[in-house]
Amino acid sequence: MDSNKEHDLINTAPFVKMLADRYVEGSGAEKSDPLVSPLFASNEDTRRMPPTWLSIAGCDMLRDHGERMAEKLKGAGVEVVVEVHEGQQHVMEFMAGNAPESKGSIERIAEWVRRKTGQ
Repeated sequence: MDSNKEHDLINTAPFVKMLADRYVEGSGAEKSDPLVSPLFASNEDTRRMPPTWLSIAGCDMLRDHGERMAEKLKGAGVEVVVEVHEGQQHVMEFMAGNAPESKGSIERIAEWVRRKTGQ
């Protein structure tokens, strides 16, 4: 989370930690539980994951997490598509309707899902 912190206009390490703490609060789960974060899943469990599309914003402080997840999935033989959107911020697809990059990303994801589901 340090390598991109100067470029991330949305997140800070304390903010992300607070969100993670809130996510597990009251559940009894640890942040290292694979049901909380698939980065901690065993190789056996990772192999059973479905085909996955990862859309990663280039200026997101969580970029490394997405790239690590992609490598974990690839290493387990899971089909994974990774798009890194240079110059973009976390959840850049939220800008759909205002940014052509977002619209294009959503269109590519939708087409991929249609091919996977036969829709």
